[in-house]
Amino acid sequence: MKKIAKLIAAVIVILILAAVWYEGKRLYDKFGPNNETIPLTELYSTSGDNAAVFYNYVLQKEKGIWSDGEIYLPCDWVNDTLNERFYWDKTESRLLYALPDSLVTIDEKTTGDNGKKLLIKKDGKAYIASALVKKYTDIHTELFGDDEVKRIFIGNDWKDQSVVQTTGKTELRAIPSVKGRITEAVDRGEKLKAIPVNPDMDQTSVSEGKWQRVVSESGITGYVDEKRIQDAGTEKYTHEFKAPVYKNISMDKPVILVWHQVTNKESNKTLSSELKSTEGINAVSPTWYSLKDNEGNYDSFASADYVKTAHDKGLQVWPLIDNFSDNVTLGTLLSKTSTRQKLIANLIAEADKYGFDGINIDFEEFKQEAAGSYIEFIRELSVSCRKKGLVLSVDVPNYASYNLHYNRKELGTVTDYVINMGYDEHTVGDGHGKGSTASYDFVKEGIEGSLTEVPKEKLINAIPFYTRVWTESDKGTLTADAYGISAAKKWVTENGVKLTWDSTLGQYYGELHSSKSANTKYIWMEEEKSIAEKMELIRQKNLAGVACWKLGLETPEVWEEVNAIGK
Repeated sequence: MKKIAKLIAAVIVILILAAVWYEGKRLYDKFGPNNETIPLTELYSTSGDNAAVFYNYVLQKEKGIWSDGEIYLPCDWVNDTLNERFYWDKTESRLLYALPDSLVTIDEKTTGDNGKKLLIKKDGKAYIASALVKKYTDIHTELFGDDEVKRIFIGNDWKDQSVVQTTGKTELRAIPSVKGRITEAVDRGEKLKAIPVNPDMDQTSVSEGKWQRVVSESGITGYVDEKRIQDAGTEKYTHEFKAPVYKNISMDKPVILVWHQVTNKESNKTLSSELKSTEGINAVSPTWYSLKDNEGNYDSFASADYVKTAHDKGLQVWPLIDNFSDNVTLGTLLSKTSTRQKLIANLIAEADKYGFDGINIDFEEFKQEAAGSYIEFIRELSVSCRKKGLVLSVDVPNYASYNLHYNRKELGTVTDYVINMGYDEHTVGDGHGKGSTASYDFVKEGIEGSLTEVPKEKLINAIPFYTRVWTESDKGTLTADAYGISAAKKWVTENGVKLTWDSTLGQYYGELHSSKSANTKYIWMEEEKSIAEKMELIRQKNLAGVACWKLGLETPEVWEEVNAIGK
């Protein structure tokens, strides 16, 4: 019996010990620290020649490439995140960077001062040396290449960096919890940079306690228990970057520009006669140049006599070039560096030949995918214009959410003037139905939107010297005919149309009901009173000037309102 009792007692002890062990293990598993180390390849989802990229301490999905002791960054990511001015020409395998007075061109053979390549390609994509990106971008960088996983930290925050110091041996963990795997074991006294919490971390899934996200001296990120660190002051970044300075030409008084539609060589001869009834103009833009193919060739109606006539009248000449030909696909034309540079060289040669004072770019209705090549063309053209002292102006549609790809902010930096075309509010086939060409709110919103991106001293607002007479059939079919101000007034008089002032639209409105047909005609009138409303907006916003489309459509009374811009 005694043996049985001892056996039972032993079993009970074993069961108690097992229960204690199990409960201890359960409590440890629940509350005890995780001693497992996470491989850097898993932590940063990177291996081989790929390099982890951190931007403001957030790990990016895009990977860099480690080569010859340098980290190369994907050009697309650099453009989207750091600096939009790097332009990769995939057709001709060239990387370009437009400075105010020069154009930097780089290919796969180009090396930097350290003898390392500035550009490499992989799988058809371009990668830029981080040193080159840093040279032209207001960022600080730190590279780590000694571990299995190469990585780079990039930041654009120049505030003093907070630093903490460990009070004893401790661990950095992948998540802010003792259950997080260890990213690195650190010794007592090691200094760690205190960095923002990872925005992708689910804070609801971690244990209670206070944790600080840090990056170690060896460039490994993790979370450390705040009980194991103390404040160690701050470190300053060395800030050596100097932003490029764009010197622009500016008239010493408000610009009053008028476009002059020139459709053939003979049209140039009408300048003097059409200027007779005008007042206050200081710049004229003849529509001389039209792109005609995707190789950068164009038709020209340029005339030295025209320039002399304008100069004799005290006017600057800024010829316009457009992309209105059906044979032109702007994205195709401008995507090739050789074609852009050919077009630029030819335009500058035209300026030398004819002696005009500036160039007006009127490229319209291009698609989003052409925007990068378009803005690169403007940058490169601005370099050549700046060297020659030519005024560079560019026309953009009235500001709206669907045409932000014109990148007015960059245009406002590299060009002398950005001209907001404050008209064509309603056109046939635009889906908006009949209505005003340029109502007060439409113009106001266009100006105010533009001013969020373009400095007022560079923004010119364009006004229409025309309106549309809309015809609506009994079946609802809409057509419209454009009338100049003078012709529209004549049409109103001849047809006995009663006009009523609409103070909301800032225009006279009228209707014509035909007794001979079921058609009804509508007009939202442009004349001196509606022009005065638009000019008051331009004065209120203290814009750089006004542009008028087009010479010859106006009445003499309109010029009194236009010339009030400086009053």
